[in-house]
Amino acid sequence: MVDEIPGKETVAIDRQRIELLLDGVRDYAIFLLDAEGRVLSWNDGATLLFGDNAAEVIGQRMSRFSTPDGEQAGRPDEALRQTAATGQVSCEEWQVRRDGTRFWGCAVMTALRDERGELKGFAKVIRDATDRKQLEMELRRQAQELADANRRKDEFLAMLSHELRNPLAPVLNSVHVLRQAPHDPSLVQFAGNMVERQVRHMARLIDDLLDVTRLTHGKVRLRPERVDLSVLAERSFESVRPLMKERRHQFHLTIHQRPIWLDADPIRVDQVLLNLLNNAAEFTDPGGRVELDVAREESDAVIRVRDDGTGIDSRLLPHIFELFTQADTSLDRGGAGLGIGLNLVERLVAPHGGTIEVRSDGPGRGSEFTVRLPAASETSRSSGQTFRELESRARLHVLVVDDNVDMAVSLSIIFRLHGHAVEVAHDGAAALEVIEGRPFDVVLLDIGLPSVNGYEVARRIRRRSDANRPLLVGISGYGFETDREKASDAGFDVYPVKPVDPNVLEDLLERRIAGSGGGTTGEWASEETDRS
Repeated sequence: MVDEIPGKETVAIDRQRIELLLDGVRDYAIFLLDAEGRVLSWNDGATLLFGDNAAEVIGQRMSRFSTPDGEQAGRPDEALRQTAATGQVSCEEWQVRRDGTRFWGCAVMTALRDERGELKGFAKVIRDATDRKQLEMELRRQAQELADANRRKDEFLAMLSHELRNPLAPVLNSVHVLRQAPHDPSLVQFAGNMVERQVRHMARLIDDLLDVTRLTHGKVRLRPERVDLSVLAERSFESVRPLMKERRHQFHLTIHQRPIWLDADPIRVDQVLLNLLNNAAEFTDPGGRVELDVAREESDAVIRVRDDGTGIDSRLLPHIFELFTQADTSLDRGGAGLGIGLNLVERLVAPHGGTIEVRSDGPGRGSEFTVRLPAASETSRSSGQTFRELESRARLHVLVVDDNVDMAVSLSIIFRLHGHAVEVAHDGAAALEVIEGRPFDVVLLDIGLPSVNGYEVARRIRRRSDANRPLLVGISGYGFETDREKASDAGFDVYPVKPVDPNVLEDLLERRIAGSGGGTTGEWASEETDRS
């Protein structure tokens, strides 16, 4: 049997079948080019991908679908040359559709030669791989962000160690001074002031860290009230004046209008002011100028903090409010912070409906931070009193429970100096025994107590049927939201975190006096919980 040689009719039928097959492929653009790169055929998939029909494209050079950059670099012609030389080339690049949009094309081009090896043209197959390309780009972006975050984390941990160790040296030196000259009043005062400054500095660092964590997880609730921004600005001005004096800064406060009412959380606005002023102080050389300017501009209350300090590089400006961002990580940076203060400011301003902006003309040319908060109407001022306006001569019976003897004794001395009767216990069992014997107005409880912990002591006190149960103040070094929830469940009214400012505790006692005895006033107890 002899095989029949296909005739012209068979070839035509096969070609028709191939064309039908190619036209039916809609997920791929498949077309033929002549040896010069002009389009000879165009399937339906190519029409869907590029947006041009066959009549519009046939006879045109394929380079028309290249990006301007690709065409200027001669990539379409280079692809033809490489395919002619090697037989087949695979490439991926951006292509342009008829409407001007781009897609990431994954292409294979094959050289077509006759039986003598003469180049007749090219066959090209392209598919849209934009989704895959965008996924790759997103993964690269995320990988870069993770790498940057990891680098900033390492820098942050190094600086955290540095910033926390630095205050320990003067504290240790002060202890040595107190031991060597316990009867010299001037030296005792000098050492005491030094310890207080360093402890406050460390407490601020730790508070900032905890606040960033709470804000990141949405755990901080604002407690807005009607407050006067000019009063808050004056208070912040006085708070940082010693630091400015120590650094020999020219420090100026300008208040353009009184009052400037806000419906805001005063504790959080204080944090915003203090962080911005401390930031200005840290990055301004001795003898430099720092200005705090507050005003009302139309419907906004505006805070401006200006300095003529080190300024901010233009490359850093877009990232200045990101967590752990630091302008300088060199060893001689002189305590430039942990890179969390400005991030904390932004996170505190936003929930108030405000904005913060930064401007700097570059290194060595200072900076200006502008905070805008919605101003409140001039009417309906709150008649509530502040802590310091609550004055009373009444005495309280206070129990201080802490296994740290120095902590308990020092607090008892402070409270006695303010006219309160104070007793001390150093473990939970002893505290419960003392409480069974006589009533107390306020009980300050450490959490980590021997024998019976502070949570259990609080629960037992709360189970008592006395009409006038004491105000329970839990004091601990654990300040996460879960710790606060445990304290609330145990029955604590207030939960400040160590080290607690004695003035804050005295404010609590004054509030207790003003509350006339029984129970706690709930609202202010919660307020104090977030103060620490």
